[in-house]
Parts: sequence; structure tokens; C-alpha cells
Amino acid sequence: MPTLWFKLQDSPASISLSKPDNEDDWIDVILNPYTGKVLGKAPERQVLETILNLHYTLLAGKAGEIVMGMTGLLGLILMVTGIALWSGWRKLATGFKIKWKGHLKRRNFGIHQVAGIFSGVFLSMALFTGFIYNFPDFTYPLIYRLTFSPVPPAEFVSTPIAGKSTITLTEALNAINREIPDGIFTQIDLPQTATDVYQVRKKVPGDWYGNPKYGRSFAQVDRYSGKVLSAVDITKASLGEKIANGMDIFHFGLFWGIGGRIIYFLAGLSPTILLITGFTMYRLRRRHPKLQTQGD
Repeated sequence: MPTLWFKLQDSPASISLSKPDNEDDWIDVILNPYTGKVLGKAPERQVLETILNLHYTLLAGKAGEIVMGMTGLLGLILMVTGIALWSGWRKLATGFKIKWKGHLKRRNFGIHQVAGIFSGVFLSMALFTGFIYNFPDFTYPLIYRLTFSPVPPAEFVSTPIAGKSTITLTEALNAINREIPDGIFTQIDLPQTATDVYQVRKKVPGDWYGNPKYGRSFAQVDRYSGKVLSAVDITKASLGEKIANGMDIFHFGLFWGIGGRIIYFLAGLSPTILLITGFTMYRLRRRHPKLQTQGD
């Protein structure tokens, strides 16, 4: 399905096109949204798509998606229990102390708990939302039910009308503007099959629930009747809708601007430190079971 992306009103538009015989093979073209002139071809995104799929599914399809989702859940349990075991709850100063000149076991333990407490909250949010992303059939309906919010349909379809041609993109956008008058269009998915709908995203004022460039207000329009099947202004949506659409903030660190991104980048490095120091603690405990790691 062709997708049109608009970052800002004065920015070039990006059109993403998938090949008819392979929906996973995309090409991005940059054009002037006012004149329609093609400005060039965007850099190949195959590498980034591969990295994303590796992160999301281990390049193993549905099975990998399940594995990564369970990994997120297990990681969350480790982070929560680790925070609960932090020595700083008993004496704050000890929770941030690394005895660099002490025995290897104490030094290693200090590095482990300091790295864990500094990154724990941010990693927990990333792991929890990652679990939610990978089990959407279970987690999203649960979010709506726990917040007493209406559950949206899984998908929207157009109903073909005999002898009637499809509406134009302009007509679809005008219909959406009547439902969500504020904001700017940032993404348009064009229908390809007989039952596909126009799917549109808008960035409305006061929207902080997701990607700051594209917004999280969505609408779907029947390509034959022009009926707006769904139109959700995220600033006026149900609590469940806001929570479901706000996951990106906590998974990618979109709060605090560039500061949040830097924090998440650093927090993303900590699992390697925690893995190495945790394994070292395990090995040292087996070799020297009488050595203590906590207290003076």
C-alpha cells in the first residue's frame, strides 16, 4: 500500500511504495508536496528495516516475535526484582558506592547495582512496552477493558457499491477534516484492494502521545461511500486510546526531547554491563561462597 509521509507543512513529502510481488520490499521517493515534482530517491531503508526486524522478531517471523515479547517480560521481572534488592533502600549511600579498591566481588557488585539503579526505571519502561507491542492481541484489548474504554475494531473495510466509482483523495481528506478539523495531515495510506480504506494520520495541537513529528490522531474513510468509519482526535480520545497510543513515549524515550533520547541510549547500553557483572557475581559466588557482596 502506498504511504505518503509529511513531517511539516514546509518540508518535502516522502512516498513509500511497496512492490506488488513483495510487500516487505519498499522504495522511498521524496517530492515537493505542492508541485508534485520528484526531488529524488530516499536512501535505501532495507538496512534499517532489517535492524528493526532483528530487534522486533529476531528475523524469525511470528516465532521470533513471541520470543522477544517473552524476553521483554522476563527482563522486566529481573529489573523490578533487582531494584527491590538494591542496597540503597537500607542505606542510601551504599546504593551508589563502588569499592574500586576492594575485592573483585565487591567491586563487581557495586558496578552491577549502580548501573542497574540508574537505568532500571527507563529499562523497565522499555521492556514493559516492548512486551505490549509483541502481544497486541492480548495486551491492547486488556488496556481498553481495564480503563473501561470501548475496544476499537481490529480493522476497517470499504463496502463496494455496484456502479459507483471510488471517491478521490481530496474528498476523503475533506471528510476527515469535518471530523477532526484541527491539525495537519502527516501520513496517508492509499487503498489498493477493493475493500481497502483511506487511512490517515494527523498531528493535532496538544498531541504529546507519540511521535512528535507525526502525531497519533487517526481516521479511516470508506473509499466508495466517503463515510468516515472512524476518526479519533487523540486529545479527546478515551483513556484506553490515550494509553495505547502513548506507548512510544516510554519505549523510545520521546519525553524530554533530545535529553530523553540520550538517557535511553545510555540505558540501552546497561544490559551488557548488567549481564557481564551478573554473570561474574554468579561465577564468584560459586568459587568463593563465603565472600559477602553487601555491607562493609
